[in-house]
Amino acid sequence: MIRFPTYESCTLCPRMCRIDRSRKTGYCGCTDQLKAARAALHKWEEPCLSGPEWARGGSGTVFFSGCNLRCIYCQNHSISFGKTGLSVSPDRLAEIFLELQAKGANNINLVTDAPFLPHIIYAINKSKK
Repeated sequence: MIRFPTYESCTLCPRMCRIDRSRKTGYCGCTDQLKAARAALHKWEEPCLSGPEWARGGSGTVFFSGCNLRCIYCQNHSISFGKTGLSVSPDRLAEIFLELQAKGANNINLVTDAPFLPHIIYAINKSKK
């Protein structure tokens, strides 16, 4: 298992709760274990993200569980409060990025990524290789 010390006194978002996410959940509702609720091609995002309507792929969107904003108008409420989703290893996340690319994604769109930046940076670097 990969250990990310950043989670031991979390300051990944502007809330800077400094919670040890290896022991408790932070303000974002997350522990140090990455949770993703959905990863799929999303063809109906803004055209600047998903590409032109005739394009094959769409946006390779990964929805992460948890959020530090608590917006009252959130359309992803069940995901943003960290209750929905499955644990995903950083290596599996890299594989998901590559699978979305293989399906024709025009980009990788990360939704509510701040709580998991160390995992995501690792996965991006691994998938670039």
